[in-house]
Amino acid sequence: MSIVVLNHLASELRDNIHQLEQLIHQADHTYRWLFLSNQYNFDQTMPFLVLYYHQSHLVGVGTIYAEDTDLAEVTSVIHPQYRKLPIKDAMIAKIKQICRDYRIRAIGYKIERNFYQQYPAFFNRYRLNPDAMPELILQFGDNQKEFLGEEVQTVVAVQKKKNKRYDSQFDEKEDSVVQVSRALPQDLNSIAHILAECFDDSYYEERLFVERVVADSSMVLYQFSIQNEIIGTCSIEVHPKVIYLFAVAIKKKQQNKGFGTKAIAQLTTYLTKKYRRPLQIQADKDNKKAIKLYQKLGFKTVSEWIELIEK
Repeated sequence: MSIVVLNHLASELRDNIHQLEQLIHQADHTYRWLFLSNQYNFDQTMPFLVLYYHQSHLVGVGTIYAEDTDLAEVTSVIHPQYRKLPIKDAMIAKIKQICRDYRIRAIGYKIERNFYQQYPAFFNRYRLNPDAMPELILQFGDNQKEFLGEEVQTVVAVQKKKNKRYDSQFDEKEDSVVQVSRALPQDLNSIAHILAECFDDSYYEERLFVERVVADSSMVLYQFSIQNEIIGTCSIEVHPKVIYLFAVAIKKKQQNKGFGTKAIAQLTTYLTKKYRRPLQIQADKDNKKAIKLYQKLGFKTVSEWIELIEK
């Protein structure tokens, strides 16, 4: 066996990791793909990938996501046929060493709840983190065939229904028409202010975030606008197997008017037709309003993302 740690990722290795993940998802009925980037880590020289090889075959992968030194979020996957070997312990030991070297104070282990429940003995040294809110993983579409028929029609139907409701209220006034477009460099300032307002972060933190999204070739930053005023935003990660939607925000004074529903409906329709692969989004389990919105647009809850800590 051998363990390799990296702070960069070549395309061939990325493909190998995706192949391993695909096998694991099919075996375990899981949905969450690894985030294979250190673009958002506080120190991009820090290794973020821990790879376990058995007789030259890649059988285990661990990732480290740490926006600051307060917490590292760790995710790992292991080939089903090799889980009786002490691979997990070896990878976790290496991850802990990296976190110590970079003075990260705490580690949270991210995992899907159904896998945690299937293999309780695998996690006998861990417990649920009471301070971490579980997130629901919602998915739109299961395979490419669906994107040619019912799934796209669902979003279009919901969008038309919403538009009709607003047509009757506002007679299709210009101030109710939401436009969705790719963000331009001159839009980053407004988007950062909206994110800071909605997520209670500093403008500096959100400005750095949107700059990194724009600089990342696997990411796209979208803006929502009414009459050329930016009222919201959403970022996506273009993964080979799925499209992740994240950092969805609507300016507070424009919330509860249906604009977010219109914008996400438009974006969902566009992304589905463009990429022909499932869409995923996550929402805090207690965020009933957002979950209800996504479900109305055709997203289905497929899993739950939880955080473990050591006992």
